[in-house]
Amino acid sequence: MGPRKSRRRRLATAGLLLGSTLSGVLGGEIVFRYLEPEPLLANEAVSDRVREDPALFAPAPPPLGFMPEPGRVAGPGRINALGLRDRDYPDRKPPGTYRILVLGDSITWGSGIDQDATFENLLEDRLVAEGRPVQSLNLGVPGYNAVMMAAYLERRGLPLEPDLVLAVVGLNDESITPVVIWEETQTRFRWYDSTRSHDVPWLWRLPWDLDRWLMRHSALFRGLCRRLASPDAPRFRRHQQENRRALLALAAAARRHGAAAAFVLLPELLDLAPYPRRGEHDDLAGFLAAAGETVIDLLAGLRRATDGRGASLRFHPHDPLHPDQRGNRLIADLLHDELVRRKLVPAPGSAGLR
Repeated sequence: MGPRKSRRRRLATAGLLLGSTLSGVLGGEIVFRYLEPEPLLANEAVSDRVREDPALFAPAPPPLGFMPEPGRVAGPGRINALGLRDRDYPDRKPPGTYRILVLGDSITWGSGIDQDATFENLLEDRLVAEGRPVQSLNLGVPGYNAVMMAAYLERRGLPLEPDLVLAVVGLNDESITPVVIWEETQTRFRWYDSTRSHDVPWLWRLPWDLDRWLMRHSALFRGLCRRLASPDAPRFRRHQQENRRALLALAAAARRHGAAAAFVLLPELLDLAPYPRRGEHDDLAGFLAAAGETVIDLLAGLRRATDGRGASLRFHPHDPLHPDQRGNRLIADLLHDELVRRKLVPAPGSAGLR
């Protein structure tokens, strides 16, 4: 075979391989357009009100990384003297008052919701209106997972003399990493490793901002990223175990300081009948119950109240985590009923002490 024929054959082989690759990519894109119809955590699709102003926060030692800074004001956000996005309270608990601390992430914080309309404040309003001597303090911080919540309780929560610690948790709080997050402001994918208190770059970066373009326009690319961060990944399992241990440590710390502890389990705002993450949801609830913890599971109540249409409570149609004002009201009502039924709050007209 002459050199010219050999070159032609190599070119033909390369062309065939290139054509097969392009056909495979195109076929995969078509399939994933059906499987992955929405961008993965594409912040550009979510209202700016969900994004918190970084001016409200200050650096904090590990494993926190950051904390709300007392007295800071930025846009609609205001941090009180205790360092909470909440009403003004004294640092010392007034005599005869039953004080509840509500730990959580941006859902508890109330991303996108006016301060007085958060479920934590609505819960306090209803309990006080019934004559119960209760103060409910909002210790939610956007981006916190269970490891960070436990550290935050020790650092800022326990000095506030709680009688009851409520940890509002979802599946993202026990296993927030590894999650592929596309942050438009950074134009890169990052794995947010909150148990190590820093962002670490993803496995690679593409030149010319190609990764940003692919995340925006390619369902195949988004789908592959999602599957690389699946719950079956060893890294994911390690962080899940760390966060679950932190949940138990959180409850133990509350009890050591004389407070009761309970976990409020929130589903994501998806179809709730059936709930596609029911297996993971029940696994977390079962883990906490097997450890002897009090679990207040709001899945059934939210399903009944919405006829299974959890998405109807979303603050933004592309955001399955943050509830709107109606959702916050519903969570407050369900939580109120459970706390009263379980006798986790004082009776009306009582002295407020357990």
